[in-house]
Amino acid sequence: MDIALLRILLAPSLVLVVSLVARRAGPALGGRLLGAPTTTGPFLLLMCWDSGGTAAAEAAEGGVTGQLTVVCFCLAYAWLATRLRPAGALGAALAAAGAGACAGAHRPGRLRPVRAQPALPAAADVVRPGGRRR
Repeated sequence: MDIALLRILLAPSLVLVVSLVARRAGPALGGRLLGAPTTTGPFLLLMCWDSGGTAAAEAAEGGVTGQLTVVCFCLAYAWLATRLRPAGALGAALAAAGAGACAGAHRPGRLRPVRAQPALPAAADVVRPGGRRR
């Protein structure tokens, strides 16, 4: 099978599977699966096969910026969804995502994942399951 065809079919197929699981198991599991590298992982594997390890590594660094954007959006929306109307929560969460994208895109030098580790427990404490604050 051609790699281009795999690229075209793989991501929508994985999103469809995650959507079906979310319908059966609920939104919490669906969100966890959607947040997992269900599309990024296979994409990077295909990129490595097609363009080599260096290109895949650079794409993975770009993926970190994308994930930072998603984390900022999800944390902001989870915190604001019970406090604001839907349009306000969405607008503020999109602004937080934009800030995360800018922060990730303008990092000096190479990727340093260790720097983010102290922030992870603090980010996890922002919201509890169900969007309730601690």
